Amino acid sequence: MKNKKESERLTIEEYQAKYSKLENGKKFSAYVHLGATIICLLTLAALFSIFKTAYDFNKYLGYGVGGVSLVLFVIFILIPIIKIIRANRFETEVNGISILRAQKHNAVVRKKLADQIINLHGSTKKETGWYSEEKIQKLIDAGSDKEQIKSALNDLYATDIKKKGKDLIFKASLKAGLYSAISQSNLTDSLVVGAVNLQMVKNVIYLYGFRPSDKKLAKIFTTVISNSLLAYGVADVKIGNGVASMIGGAAKGIPLLGSVVSVLVDSSVQGLANAVLTAIIGNSTLKYLIEEYKLQNVIDSIEVPTKEDFADVCNQLKKELSSKKSKPITA
Repeated sequence: MKNKKESERLTIEEYQAKYSKLENGKKFSAYVHLGATIICLLTLAALFSIFKTAYDFNKYLGYGVGGVSLVLFVIFILIPIIKIIRANRFETEVNGISILRAQKHNAVVRKKLADQIINLHGSTKKETGWYSEEKIQKLIDAGSDKEQIKSALNDLYATDIKKKGKDLIFKASLKAGLYSAISQSNLTDSLVVGAVNLQMVKNVIYLYGFRPSDKKLAKIFTTVISNSLLAYGVADVKIGNGVASMIGGAAKGIPLLGSVVSVLVDSSVQGLANAVLTAIIGNSTLKYLIEEYKLQNVIDSIEVPTKEDFADVCNQLKKELSSKKSKPITA
């Protein structure tokens, strides 16, 4: 009789039916790059507007603002996008042909993650304190053993990393809210929200060590764009009050939080709305990463026919065909 773990294993057909739609990978890769391009163009357009305003006031001031704007664009927009796109990722869209390749690829990625986390802990434990010593030691003791590495990573991702991911999202949301409350400018809000959102996504992906699939990353970039555009529109009194009322009304039933939100709504519509927009994209990113990690574990548990299994099938076919060939064919 099969034990519980074996009975819960999926076949490749069951996995495909439940999780894998095998959509056009090149299409979503194009969407990722299109989203990244739109983010860059919108940011450059906003920065050019600021540069033009400064240039019209004073030519030399304009040159200074233009130079600073380009540096900020590279640091807060271009570099995060490149790092996000180039991050490791698991293969989770598979079929009967690609399943074996995906399992091998995912095992390599897990080993890279283990080494990366160990090195990161050794160099930044005093500054970040992201991981507990006990869990890191378990990862070190795993060495090159695939099953032990997977077990140690499962424990780490379910506890320390998940907790720190939520902390990064909260801090980024607070930052977006505070900056927006100070600026009270729709153009500045749009730039701040876009930059903070990208930095947050990059930091969460850096913490996890891998990025979501192209399809999910395209959704993240689309949300960054929509958040920036919403942040631009939230400065409008009608739009801002509508968003703030919705948020404030939903939170009023919660003790303490309701009164705090009411004060924020009255004093800083943009700050609250932009903080919430940032929290939404942060939690979406976290959700996608958790889903991807769970799926690669499911894929790893799918039984794949070995060379010996294939050889047995070939031998059976050979025997069957030989026996048929030796018998006379009757009408």
